Amino acid sequence: MRRDDLPALFAVRDPDTHKGSFGTVGVVGGGRGMEGAALLAARAALKTGAGKVLVGFAQDAAPLPCDPLQPELMLRDARSLLDTDWGVTAWVAGCGIGAGAAAAHALSELFVLRGGGPVVLHPGGLNRRGNGGLQPHGGDA
Repeated sequence: MRRDDLPALFAVRDPDTHKGSFGTVGVVGGGRGMEGAALLAARAALKTGAGKVLVGFAQDAAPLPCDPLQPELMLRDARSLLDTDWGVTAWVAGCGIGAGAAAAHALSELFVLRGGGPVVLHPGGLNRRGNGGLQPHGGDA
């Protein structure tokens, strides 16, 4: 891939714009012990141009108050992310979400409460749908 393959990623932004001008990504994932997977997805969303990124961890509470590498990420538990309309324009789900009840509930809530927008579903989220699904490599099964 070359720089000219993705011109929008490298376009100079108008000085009259703000973070709300570039979309809001909601990341649902990061079960206990796998928080880094959700943070990596969220950081990637920022690096590729999202204006705002909210992370909802599939846990009872956010495991840390802020990401020390990207403090602009807004961290919370999945329930508070999904129960409120934050104006999310695209979702990423399943990164490190795990296989517990919190994971199943978070994904169910995502599709019921926040369905309708684009969703990038990581293979970890497919585990919640029973056997089968897409699998780029054995480590994601």
